[in-house]
Amino acid sequence: MGPIHKRVKRGDIEGLERRIATDSDPLSLVNEVDASGWTPLYYAVTADRPHPEIVALLLRAGADIGYARIETFPPFSPIDLEDLSEEMQEVERMTAHILKNGPTEYREPLLKAAIQAGHIDVLRQLHEAGADFGYHDKNHYTAVLDAVYSGRRLPVIRYFIELGLDLNAVTVYGESAVAKASDFGQFDVLAELLNAGADEAPLEWTPLHRAVSLGTLADVEREAAVAADPAAYDRWGRTALHVALIKGDGEMIEAMQRHGARLGQPTADGTPPISLAAEHGHLHLVEIFLALGVSSLDLDAALEAAMERNHHEIARALLESGASPELGEANDREMALLLYRYGADPADLDHEGRRRLLGLDDESEHAFEGVSQETYLAHRYAREGRANPEDIGDPFRIAMIRSGWSAYRGQSHFEDSPTFTCGGNDQDSQAVWSFDRFGQSTTILPDGRIVLVAGEHEDHYDPNFRIYNDVAVFDPDGGITLYGYPFSVFPPTDFHTATLVGDSIYLVGSLGYPGKRRSPIPIFRLDVKSFRIEPVRTTGDRPPRLFKHRARLTPEGDLRIEGGTAITFRLLKEVHTSNEDVYVLNLRTLAWSKA
Repeated sequence: MGPIHKRVKRGDIEGLERRIATDSDPLSLVNEVDASGWTPLYYAVTADRPHPEIVALLLRAGADIGYARIETFPPFSPIDLEDLSEEMQEVERMTAHILKNGPTEYREPLLKAAIQAGHIDVLRQLHEAGADFGYHDKNHYTAVLDAVYSGRRLPVIRYFIELGLDLNAVTVYGESAVAKASDFGQFDVLAELLNAGADEAPLEWTPLHRAVSLGTLADVEREAAVAADPAAYDRWGRTALHVALIKGDGEMIEAMQRHGARLGQPTADGTPPISLAAEHGHLHLVEIFLALGVSSLDLDAALEAAMERNHHEIARALLESGASPELGEANDREMALLLYRYGADPADLDHEGRRRLLGLDDESEHAFEGVSQETYLAHRYAREGRANPEDIGDPFRIAMIRSGWSAYRGQSHFEDSPTFTCGGNDQDSQAVWSFDRFGQSTTILPDGRIVLVAGEHEDHYDPNFRIYNDVAVFDPDGGITLYGYPFSVFPPTDFHTATLVGDSIYLVGSLGYPGKRRSPIPIFRLDVKSFRIEPVRTTGDRPPRLFKHRARLTPEGDLRIEGGTAITFRLLKEVHTSNEDVYVLNLRTLAWSKA
């Protein structure tokens, strides 16, 4: 991030004024983009705490109100097709054609970002500076629709009504502002739009729907008594009772039930009504459904809805009633830990899910403050450890962990030109270090620490492709320790399993680099006190080399392995087949057997 961007983000108006006043080309300065492509004006209009005076200063200096970000696409570089199948060669040729003939940059509109932020004073400033809020983009989205989508509710909607903007525009997908406000349960916005003259025809609702959405209990009683069909659906496939569930109004629900509405009727697309209550945060209504009895499928659907909106207490109630936890769906750390306590498997987490579990939700440049160019150059490349273990947590790597950045983004931040050549396929290849991984295991320890092991970055054709052999330990207080190991102690490992047994984590299986896959199934023991790693030598009916499998500890204290892909060799040819067998490792004798 450039100095001017940092001053904007800090709200340093005096420093910004001096910088603009003393620069030989202030117009270029205020339109300069940072390593991520964002302009200073973008940071000013989207700040959590708005700084209208900074916005005004940038506008006076000539900041362009047309765009918030410029994304420049790297020059196309063909890859070697020789080792690919005919089908993949054709895919690569089509991709090459698109990349060679496509645009070289994309400019993200500033106004959409400003509407998303929702600061009225800033929106007024942009309008006074000539911004056209009457836009219709290529898909016919308008400022009013963008405001509804952003959830920035009444103040922004009222301002746009004041500007006389189009309230009835319909997108190429058939969406209108009133329809989406109703869909999202923004009934205050819906009322404002209709009162300002917006057409209610896109809602396709009945008088009973209207009474529930905008009226009083008395209105609902009156319309329910004369409704021709209380089960009629609106534009979004909802009955009037469903709308009351979204609002959380139990009295309206009871009134409609007295006149024949069914509490258990699903929406037109099959969504169970308990999911509507869960999605919109109405625990008291969820508890009514649970008391009446809910199917396992409906329980799981409701849990998914609650997780999407981070309604933790509702999720807890559903889990207590038997909903199946799926850790990969958690949107924040509290939800992830809740699901784990009810039996969710950390193996279901992807990179973003792991970051939510760890509470690492900031992907900005903040993590790199204090990381110098010299530090980056000294530590940028991945390497094997020199001890078992070696603490390799230098400032650059810790910043890469906290940011979640890819190797390419890290290079770009430090203006280190990437080389667009095919990535290496062995452990000695040169790659910029990254913690953005596939096939990385996650283990939650009883004391609250979370251990992430190894994994791979990018695909084999990427210049920064790498399979890692490190271990990261995350403390409950936010501290991070990163350990490296010699390849002779712990080889590069990915798509393995990690099972906690006492004070040890058993690491089983791996895809690994081509040419390194002929060894038997790898098994290692990681001591969670010393973080030393040692191989586990086994006997018996050993499984083939496996990856993407599952492992669990049995009640008898044995390790059960199943599923995944098996790697075998027929003469010199590597063969991948689905693993249909179940293997059990007796951890007392270290002997394998088939279940």
